Amino acid sequence: MMKAATTGKKPVKISQRTVAALTPGQTIYDTEIRGFRAACLPSGRVTFGYQYTAAGRNGRRPYMALGLLGEVTAEEARVAAKRHAGKVADGRDPAAERDVKAAKTQNTVNFVLDEWLEKYARDPSDPLRSADAIADIFDRHVRPVIGDVAIYDLRRDEQIKVMFEKVRANGGTKGGGPMANRVHAHLHTAFEWWRDRDTKFITQPLPGKKPAGEKKRDRYLPFDEILDLWRASDELEEPSRQYWKAVLFCGGRRSEVARMHTDEMDRARANWTVPADRYKTDLDHLIPLTPSFKQLLPPIPKNGFVFSTTGGEKPISGFSKMKKTIDKKIAEIRKAEGRSPMRPWQIRDLRRSCRTLMIAIGIPETHAKAVNGHVIAGIDGVYNVWTYRDEKAAAIEKFLAHIMGLLDGGPSPDEGEPANVVSFPKKSAPATARRRRASING
Repeated sequence: MMKAATTGKKPVKISQRTVAALTPGQTIYDTEIRGFRAACLPSGRVTFGYQYTAAGRNGRRPYMALGLLGEVTAEEARVAAKRHAGKVADGRDPAAERDVKAAKTQNTVNFVLDEWLEKYARDPSDPLRSADAIADIFDRHVRPVIGDVAIYDLRRDEQIKVMFEKVRANGGTKGGGPMANRVHAHLHTAFEWWRDRDTKFITQPLPGKKPAGEKKRDRYLPFDEILDLWRASDELEEPSRQYWKAVLFCGGRRSEVARMHTDEMDRARANWTVPADRYKTDLDHLIPLTPSFKQLLPPIPKNGFVFSTTGGEKPISGFSKMKKTIDKKIAEIRKAEGRSPMRPWQIRDLRRSCRTLMIAIGIPETHAKAVNGHVIAGIDGVYNVWTYRDEKAAAIEKFLAHIMGLLDGGPSPDEGEPANVVSFPKKSAPATARRRRASING
């Protein structure tokens, strides 16, 4: 701050006349409002300010800029200084209030989530593999409800409660609890990260306890539902048509498959390797591109993402919308055939279905686990470093052959006569053509 050139002189009333007489380097103080000043800068411009003493500042005197002459008049600066002086007289700290107001304007929940995603979840030095999935959860469940609220104004019994009620409602009577818990976990992490960086954000607004009880999920799609999924996929546009089948038959996670890239493919050996930096186990995961599996994929670009609507430039996204679309197709198929609606399912249930159904048709559990990319536990995992490439290829081919056999109208190769059967018309034949049976339990 500029040292007053009029030190030792008596204060004068700051007015248009007195500030017009100022020369560069001069400062005058007002006779009526203590701390109100006008200073002439080296450029010749006059600036108004107010400085005061406040409790808790350790002797430091905050300064409030009131504007430049021309942008404000001397009288307007006086009114502003008088307003601040009144707050000081009431024991308030106007500079601190100004800083909080500015922080609230900027530090909304949306801003905090953006910062966390950019600087933590997508930190180039150690990015989270689940960053895209977490961002999707924030977009669907958090931002529409509390995104515009200042982080300091969040209330546990108001906005937070409403948000979790909506999450549970959107998930139905059974499906909302797990999602509410995931929202809680990711949001809690983001808020704690922000609290370490913002001294004004003191209280964690989220409750420490999970918002809902959660039963271990065991849903998988038996063979009759897998056939519904297949036939519904055939009615979708590319690449959704191929995406659902690929997720099932490689036992992959939704984002891992969606972000399949030509850089990850070894065309000579017909392998696709999901790199460790985007795979949950922090290890490379090799998936054989067997002849049958490659036929399920969309046309592979020379360079880019395989599942893409932009020619490989960007991977597909919008999983919620994709899921609703295929659910609608499945419902139409089952209704047309006089069958009841399919039980609710989630994308990750396809991964469980892959392993369960592979074992059901006689594929060794070790090989099915290898397709899923599960790490061998214990001492066996230390000494057994075999990649199971050929075993995984055989498992995928056998699984696909089993499904194709059911689609072609052949009997299930499972042992014994199925206790429950569901009949479907062959896709290429009229409704009166020969029908085939599919075991509900594989």
